[in-house]
Amino acid sequence: MTTKVNLPDIAKSDSLPISDMRPDSEKEKKIFSLLISNDKYGIIRTGDARLSPSPIRLLQYQAFDKFNASGHLPKVGVYHFVVYQNTKAQLLAQTTGAVAGGLIGALIAQSITDHDVPASTQLFDEKTFNAQSSDEYQNGLFAKSENPKKGAVYIVFIDTDIDGKKVFTRTIAPIHKHGDQDPLASAVQLAIKNHLDHYDSNAPIIVTPDVVAAPAKTTAIAADATIAEQATASSSPPDAKIMVASVSSAPDSSQMSAASAAVMSMAQSVATQLGCGAVQVNGDATYITPCSGYSVLIDCNGDQCRPMHTVNVKHDD
Repeated sequence: MTTKVNLPDIAKSDSLPISDMRPDSEKEKKIFSLLISNDKYGIIRTGDARLSPSPIRLLQYQAFDKFNASGHLPKVGVYHFVVYQNTKAQLLAQTTGAVAGGLIGALIAQSITDHDVPASTQLFDEKTFNAQSSDEYQNGLFAKSENPKKGAVYIVFIDTDIDGKKVFTRTIAPIHKHGDQDPLASAVQLAIKNHLDHYDSNAPIIVTPDVVAAPAKTTAIAADATIAEQATASSSPPDAKIMVASVSSAPDSSQMSAASAAVMSMAQSVATQLGCGAVQVNGDATYITPCSGYSVLIDCNGDQCRPMHTVNVKHDD
């Protein structure tokens, strides 16, 4: 099924030059697994055909709308624009409900299906994204801290170069429908808007809510807000000093439980694959590892750890 997005005067945006340099795979739909016991179950790459106009054409339209008033239409290069949907918890709940049957089964399924999640956009690191290419389904996973109730979500990655400035963002948005607006169209248009907003700042600070840091230029909206009602958080001064968080050496495994030591070892393995340093415990099953000029948040769940966000932390002198 294709969702049509109504855009007024769309032909005007044809004059903005845009180059689609994405891998062909990002344009195609893919169901990563139909096996309920598989870690990939419930995660789908949506593909371009799900929206009309396509995501790239929506980007061209919104970029034209943003830059046209300045009298200069920049050249836009798109290296990544891909959408994943994660409905794993909902599908498992429906299966559990079907097994339970009756009113109890219906309540089990409904309790998970109705869970919602606020939408947000963060800067992302291309190196982290590429490190997951061999297990692409991991791009459709989320951290417990950003979606604690495991609501169904779209996760949108956009990587562009506009007049020589490269920005890579990751947006998480709810699949739960609000009003008449299609959730996928809302998620993609929100992701584009927030992505383009980063071109208003010369030096945005990359942060994650899990780290105590300077205020970031990031956008978070209530799940039932319309795009017109979205409020952008204030950005830090462009001359603010940014320093990478100091990282202590990993704790002695003898002071931790065997399970904690095993999880930290998995997190360290991910950090080593990224070319980063020793991991530091950051919270509930999350770790921070210092890389070159930034740090990376690593989230561990069960027997898997994966990189989530780049993190720059500001310290007081």
